[in-house]
Amino acid sequence: MWTFLHEAAEPDRVDPGALIVAGDPVEPFLARVVDIIEGPRGTSIVHLDVLGVPDDAIDELRHASLLPQ
Repeated sequence: MWTFLHEAAEPDRVDPGALIVAGDPVEPFLARVVDIIEGPRGTSIVHLDVLGVPDDAIDELRHASLLPQ
């Protein structure tokens, strides 16, 4: 998946390897930033590896006793 860096709410947090919440308020998802490349007309394109939705991640962290029940 890809997106434009200038569309990020906090572009300074978007670095290769970073874990971010992407998408929109209605359908957010967790993603790992794979890389950032230069696109047309000087735009930066961010490649993402989709990891899942926040609710699933929270459930798994609770199951592993890393978050309170």
